[in-house]
Amino acid sequence: MHVFLRAQDYKLWKIVDKGLAKLPEDEDLWTKDQIKKSTLNWSSMNMMQCAIHPKEYSKVSSCKSAKEMWDKLQLIYEGTSEVAADAMGKKMSFLWSFHSSSATKSSSTRPQQVLNSSLGFG
Repeated sequence: MHVFLRAQDYKLWKIVDKGLAKLPEDEDLWTKDQIKKSTLNWSSMNMMQCAIHPKEYSKVSSCKSAKEMWDKLQLIYEGTSEVAADAMGKKMSFLWSFHSSSATKSSSTRPQQVLNSSLGFG
């Protein structure tokens, strides 16, 4: 998702990553810059909503900002940072045990492929 949003417009990812500053409730009072940032926020949210499964959509549809939605999606897909660290530790342990038991040179590329695919989830 990170790459997809940045590929569409770098500013889309910045809104997701940093969040949107508090805007006045009355939209008639918004400046041109506030309108642009709000549009980026809504565009980011729309792209994320289109990319997720309907089960996850129901969990994030009430979010008010792209950052809030991104944070919830991270919890849904990756869990807390402790859970993610534990999962990465298990993957690394598997990789080392697999690598040390492999006898051929071609099988040593498999651990790198598994690691690369696991790093792509963030």
